Amino acid sequence: MGELALYLLAQAVGTLGFAYALGTVAFKQRALPAIMAAAGLYAMMGAALVEVGADRFGWSSTSVGADYALVAIGVAAAGAGSFLKHFDPGAGWSRERLLATGVLAGAVVCGMALVALAGSSGALVDPAGLGVRGSSDGYSHIRPAGLAMGAPLVIGAAMMVLAGSMGTLRRGDASALWLWIGGVLFILWPLDLDVASVTLMPALLLLGAACTYFGFQPKRPKPEAEAEGPRTEGSKGARGPASTEGATAPAPAERGPPPG
Repeated sequence: MGELALYLLAQAVGTLGFAYALGTVAFKQRALPAIMAAAGLYAMMGAALVEVGADRFGWSSTSVGADYALVAIGVAAAGAGSFLKHFDPGAGWSRERLLATGVLAGAVVCGMALVALAGSSGALVDPAGLGVRGSSDGYSHIRPAGLAMGAPLVIGAAMMVLAGSMGTLRRGDASALWLWIGGVLFILWPLDLDVASVTLMPALLLLGAACTYFGFQPKRPKPEAEAEGPRTEGSKGARGPASTEGATAPAPAERGPPPG
């Protein structure tokens, strides 16, 4: 149980670090895509804190619903931000912005409904066997109806994969490959994969958050020498030797009359 607690705590701290770092980037850029993605990482951090609390006090139907809802909202926000980063023309409320905003709004509505109904409806979360401390078995208790309410998670992950693919292939942006990897990791999260009875869901969430952060890293400006291209011998600046093309030789000094 102690190892699981450290595992979940590392997930929470790591997600907080990437959320803070991406929030700093969003504050500097003041761009809607980065703001959406940063908000998504903070939602994932909230889900990590729910998991830490569930490990300490035991899972409940409400905590299972809250965890899944926060991850769904976070991935939807990250996917919407990634989509706008590579598809938004930046001209007012375009179709791309309306689509991304609609996905994020749908994720918030579905998430709030899942949290509100999880504790009272057995059709969303199976309450049997919950309440055990130090158990990672809470993920497997969500039922198909609950998974359907978390559908924005899959939509957001698919938007990240699409943005990463198009950004890499169409724009040649190597950093977009991080978004593709992050989208694949988020798609794997609801599958409740495990190795040696240890769930991989916290690791997948943390790695997906890391890939989202790397995908939004601003490009470094090229050095001035590379941006201007190589200079030719005749186009050197003031520090280089002056060009002699077109220059006239100095006129010889006038001589006086010959001596008498």
